[in-house]
Formats: sequence, structure tokens, C-alpha cells
Amino acid sequence: MINSKKNIDQYMRKYAAVNMDVSVKIKEYYNPSVDTLIKIKNFPGPTVLMPHGGGKEIMILAASICAGYSKAPDATSVQVGAVTPKGNEIFKVIGIPPADIRHFLI
Repeated sequence: MINSKKNIDQYMRKYAAVNMDVSVKIKEYYNPSVDTLIKIKNFPGPTVLMPHGGGKEIMILAASICAGYSKAPDATSVQVGAVTPKGNEIFKVIGIPPADIRHFLI
């Protein structure tokens, strides 16, 4: 049970370490010659790996889902960085709340 500042700090450190580990593992599978990597700027959040990339619309959808899972404030436009085989892109999206994309989950 998280009932003290010390417990919260320990939980957050453990949570951050797990997420850092997952992010590092995802990057192990990243092939910059064909894949796209997406990360929200200025807020903690997940890293998206799009194997073999995708069109601009799919990239924006993936970035919006990523923003929804990030620590960015709800309904706020956030900057997203995408590293694609054709170069780097920066664009803005508004996060999609996780409840609104549950139908995509397997």
C-alpha cells in the first residue's frame, strides 16, 4: 500500500526504472532504415515503435495515442518528435484518452 511519501517515492523510482527498461528494450528492435520511432516532447511518456513506418495519418494517430498515455495534461496540444527513415519530424497532437482507444487493444 502506498501510504507515505517514502512509499510513493520508492514506487515512482521503481515505476520509472521499469519504464526506462521497456523503452531501452524497444529501441533494441528499432531499425532506423525502415522503422519510425515516436516520442512526446517535454512530458514523460511511452516510446512508440512503428515497424516499417506508416503514412502521416497513422503516424499522427499513433502519436495521439502515445500522448494520451503520457503525463501531458488532458486536451492539450503537445509536441511530438518522430524519427523516420526519411528524417526527423516534429508536429503537434492532442492526446486521445486511453478509454477512447480500448477497441484497438488486443
